[in-house]
Amino acid sequence: VRTIKAQGGQYTGPFHWHNRRFTVSELKRLQTFPDNYQIEGGQQVAIQQIGNSVPPQMARILALSILDQVFGVKLPLHMQNLKLTDTLRFRQRKRQRTKLYRQKAKRAIEKLPTNLPISLPYYRGFSCQLSANFALEEIKNIATGNHFNIHSHLNADNWQLELSSHESSENVLLEILVNPIKGKTWNLPTKQISLKTSTLSPKTFSAIWKALENELKHLGLKADLVQLCGYYQYSPSFQCKMKVQASDHRVNSEISWDIVAKVVNGEGTRKIYAASELSRIWNISPELVDSFAIQLKSIGYEVRNSNTNPQIPEGCYLIPYTFPTLNPQSVQLHKQL
Repeated sequence: VRTIKAQGGQYTGPFHWHNRRFTVSELKRLQTFPDNYQIEGGQQVAIQQIGNSVPPQMARILALSILDQVFGVKLPLHMQNLKLTDTLRFRQRKRQRTKLYRQKAKRAIEKLPTNLPISLPYYRGFSCQLSANFALEEIKNIATGNHFNIHSHLNADNWQLELSSHESSENVLLEILVNPIKGKTWNLPTKQISLKTSTLSPKTFSAIWKALENELKHLGLKADLVQLCGYYQYSPSFQCKMKVQASDHRVNSEISWDIVAKVVNGEGTRKIYAASELSRIWNISPELVDSFAIQLKSIGYEVRNSNTNPQIPEGCYLIPYTFPTLNPQSVQLHKQL
């Protein structure tokens, strides 16, 4: 293990070979704490303490090396020191292993069955509700009007998801087109995804994305949108284009849909930007960047700054993805900008 993160995200390792996170006891061993050393607090607090700590055995060896080399203390053990001509090759060995693992993964993927778990064309309709922490729940007994209806049509050319509610108009107020980037493979049985809703509000915007994620899991295609797109630090597998019919009176005025559209289109995302840079991209004054960042988080976007992630410089922001990714398990959900 190269490092143990004090505050990792949903996809931050290390992970056990049995496809699970390490327990606190296992992390203690990785960090060379004795088994009987007690760490106070819940799991996340314990992981944070372990991740922020210096491994005790590293401190011990460093102290022994200083005694041996600086103070000339005779030790009851042999200290094997690097020679002046020696070089560290950790990164080189890591690159070699990464190359080997990539080859293994490619061979494993080639052996996967190519048959789809469904036959095309495919259709499914369902009703759902979206919670305050961005959990989409399918419902059968509709007691109130506080629900959405989803129609999912999938064929080889297009996968269309339509969201409607009791407030829906006759016109499509929001359309988001999702297409694979040229030269990339997204492993879906269709050429394009089309998300549509005739009700435009913060909740319907989040719900239509969560409905797509729900269908990806329901069909056994992907675990979530991040798995489909790829981790934000790498080149994405798809790109989005958002169109808003903003002249309709039903458009919610609490959200700047022009800025949301820019984020969906990839402007100001996937890397750390200073507030001055985002203000130019979004065409607003620098003083308003923080309030718009909070708006984005309110509709499910993961937004980070120096308050949520200390390694981000003050006055800078990171929006990792062009689509909302917050869910009940997200580390960033309860962090304040």
